[in-house]
Amino acid sequence: ENAEQAMMYRDLILLLNRLPAQYRMVFNLFVIDGYGHQDIAAALNISISASKSALSRARVMIQKFMKEDEHSIYVFPEPRYG
Repeated sequence: ENAEQAMMYRDLILLLNRLPAQYRMVFNLFVIDGYGHQDIAAALNISISASKSALSRARVMIQKFMKEDEHSIYVFPEPRYG
């Protein structure tokens, strides 16, 4: 189970690293660190609506990445018989 958790953690980090920096920062602060949009806005010197927008866009991008990765991971070439 620890190996599986480590793989899931690594995959999550790889997904997050694909996000634009602003989206990644807002996502991390909100989802992982538990900050609210008001605190994130103050810390990053952005508006509350910009924080909400960045989080929403980050979630959409992560879902898109996961769908793309799912197709590339599970598509196997046809076996070749000699």
